[in-house]
Order: sequence, then structure tokens, then C-alpha cells
Amino acid sequence: MTTMRRRRGALETAALIVLSVSFLVPVIGYLIGASLVFASSAWDDREKLTALLIPPAAVLAGGLIVTIGAPSVAEGDSSTFAPGPLEIAILLATFLSGVAAALSLASRLRRPRAG
Repeated sequence: MTTMRRRRGALETAALIVLSVSFLVPVIGYLIGASLVFASSAWDDREKLTALLIPPAAVLAGGLIVTIGAPSVAEGDSSTFAPGPLEIAILLATFLSGVAAALSLASRLRRPRAG
């Protein structure tokens, strides 16, 4: 069995950078980063899909948690609502999910591929 080392080229570097900073332009940044990842042959389909599901999963899970735990407008004055520790943690996780996806893909570039 021979092993080949995955090479990081300009496309892979661009994909990792765009995914890492995709929170700056949330939807468009993620879509551009995902397109660059899918255009690369450095990762297999499973690695691409796994990494690219991290940000949407973080957004959906965070939105669900906030929706379930959010106070009802009928229960109090909505103008005084301030985010609590849970909401801040969810926002932070959502922002960092692109970084997590990029780190996941970057770690796969260093591992040798069998075949």
C-alpha cells in the first residue's frame, strides 16, 4: 500500500481562509468557502461533507436552543431583553463554527492518504 501526502495548494489555502472568516459575511462567506472546498480534490467527499455540516449544524442547534429558551414577549418587556450567557455562548459557537470546519479540513491535509 502506497501513501500519498495531500498537498495544499492555492485553492485549499483560499478555502480554509474563507471558511475561517466566513462569519464576517455570514451566508455569502460560507457559500464561497463551501464552493472552494467542493472544487478541491485534496479532500474526499466524506471529509468535505463532514466539515461543511459544522456551521449549519451550529446555527440550527443554536437557533433551536434560543427559540426554546427565549422568554415570551407576553411575559415581559421585550425592549429590556439582553442576551444572557447562553445566548452569548451560542453566538460565539456560531461565529467559530467556520473556524472549526477549516481546522477539520486542515487536519485532513496533513494525514497521508492510502491508495
